[in-house]
Amino acid sequence: MPVLESAGPVRDAHGHIVGAIATYEDITRLKWLEQMRDEWSSIVAHELRQPLTAIASHAALLARTEEPTQKRRAENISQSAARLNRLIGDLLDTTRIDAKQLELALEPTDLPLLVRGAVERASLGGRGEIVIVGQIPRVLVDPTRIEQVLGNLLSNAVNYGAADTPIRVWVEGTEEGARISVHNRGTRIPAEDIPRLFQRFRRLHKGPVLGVGLGLYVCRGIVEAHGGRIWVESDDAGTTFRFSLPRAEIEAARG
Repeated sequence: MPVLESAGPVRDAHGHIVGAIATYEDITRLKWLEQMRDEWSSIVAHELRQPLTAIASHAALLARTEEPTQKRRAENISQSAARLNRLIGDLLDTTRIDAKQLELALEPTDLPLLVRGAVERASLGGRGEIVIVGQIPRVLVDPTRIEQVLGNLLSNAVNYGAADTPIRVWVEGTEEGARISVHNRGTRIPAEDIPRLFQRFRRLHKGPVLGVGLGLYVCRGIVEAHGGRIWVESDDAGTTFRFSLPRAEIEAARG
């Protein structure tokens, strides 16, 4: 039976500890509800994937027309389908992370090459700048998953950063491996909000930007599954998300 335990001191009128109190709560139902939530999220996500694939395929066919209005509408459908597909992916990844079942296809990877590819594929409108600092060791990572993290951080930089300002990506060698930083100018994130950013269903700011607040939670799960960590720094000069990855030989030794 799962039990939630809490304890605390009992003090007298002078603040001296004179005893202790402990409580034990049966959380069987809470655990059951969490399991049902995760299973439901997974089922819904899988069931949505099939019709969504059909919608995206038909939209791609319709977009081949030369008629401008129909072409624009078909492209809008494709973009909406792509956003929904990313949301479904985040839901599935959230379930895997919570269940500690996130699978990684690890391989020694040239990190600067991976970062260049991710920046080129991101819709940055020519604003992306890459800075390589020092010797970058090869890292043992799942390239697809690390590009997923980068894509999410770059998307946040576009959505929440100041328009028409550079989005800088630093790749740095460290004693244990490598560190990647994504910086954008824009509104400072309040210090009290930073500890909650990597929780589920948390968004950077309220506003018209689409999303349900799973992206950073998934990023944290992916980075930590690689043996790294992710954090954020924000001030009046802008916001920088950083994450670290262990070098290939260190991670291999840990395994």
